[in-house]
Amino acid sequence: MQPHSQTVTFGSVLAPLLQQHIAEKRALGCRYDSAAISLRALDRYLTARDVCHPSLTRDVVEGWIARRPNESPKTQASRCVVLRQFCLFVERQGYAPFLPDSRLVARPQSTFAPYIFSEQEIAALFAVIDTVRPHPRSPDRAQIIPLVFRLLYGCGLRISEALHLHVRDVDGTHGLLTIRDTKFRKDRLVPVAPSLTRRLQGYAQLVLASRAPEAFFFQAPDGGAWHSRVWYDLFRHALSQCGIAHRGRGQGPRIHDLRHTFACHRLARWLRDDMAVDLALPILSTYLGHESIYQTQRYLHLFPQLYPEITSRLAGYCGTVIPDEEVTP
Repeated sequence: MQPHSQTVTFGSVLAPLLQQHIAEKRALGCRYDSAAISLRALDRYLTARDVCHPSLTRDVVEGWIARRPNESPKTQASRCVVLRQFCLFVERQGYAPFLPDSRLVARPQSTFAPYIFSEQEIAALFAVIDTVRPHPRSPDRAQIIPLVFRLLYGCGLRISEALHLHVRDVDGTHGLLTIRDTKFRKDRLVPVAPSLTRRLQGYAQLVLASRAPEAFFFQAPDGGAWHSRVWYDLFRHALSQCGIAHRGRGQGPRIHDLRHTFACHRLARWLRDDMAVDLALPILSTYLGHESIYQTQRYLHLFPQLYPEITSRLAGYCGTVIPDEEVTP
């Protein structure tokens, strides 16, 4: 996640329409960064094909959506989705572009299932993470790394949200995080448990004494935000050290599975403490930054297998929100 949406420039005859389409999507609340990059590639393709009229022909459209060597069906489908949405926009402007077949834009169903860590595995993982030592190029890493991972599991943050926290976003007095410009282009407040608040306070006193409010709370050695790739590598190393097998690229456990684990563990604790279901699920959904409890479904689809003794309490309230069968994550 970047703090602001990316600016993309175009040079083909469709440049004005491309800019207007992106502006419309963002005005509707979509971040539209990856789609904008796809449209920039489309713009180059149109320039190379000497397309000189906004009414995109069948030949041009089918040339763009044709599957490329070594391209996965999912990647091809993503390009089709972006192009079809743009063609529909162009059509609304009074032109007659060829619309790609809607059947081509259906994304192949994923069979990936998130990995839900047991509480024992979480304890083992943090026992390893807490052994991190300072490095000459990053003297604060021994404080930063354990704290970032605790925010991922303890608050259910996305890794991008944790790495883009600014000093002004962390209220150690009241135990609140302000997560800005989230996946759904909204800000949200995230309450932090007292034990984790004390860790944030200790880190701030030790590391942030003279840092400006607009500075990153977790500052990389170059003064900017950490790159998420560093954290994926740290996570894989910690898994190996504590004996949790990785199932291969694209199979997990992923760093994002700490967020899935937070959701399952938190809901289970609330229900075991006799919190009403009609209170627990909306709170969890809001805490995660979802727009409805149905978006929270993907985080809980393993819940019946993990907690069969309390799953029955959910049935009367939410029906298929907690499904019996696995759904696409």
